Amino acid sequence: LDCQVYSRVDVFVGNDGKIYFNEVNTTPGFTITSAFPMMMESIGIGIKDLISILIELAL
Repeated sequence: LDCQVYSRVDVFVGNDGKIYFNEVNTTPGFTITSAFPMMMESIGIGIKDLISILIELAL
């Protein structure tokens, strides 16, 4: 898909334990309450740092 810089891949785990692909979101939400920044926050990357990282990657 040649996704560059950032995207979000949505998957589900079925009752059978298998992982099912749902979609690739090439423009995930980017507010304080959006999933993408919240996921990054959970690994210690705050939104200000995330924005800086994404700008650096895009240059």
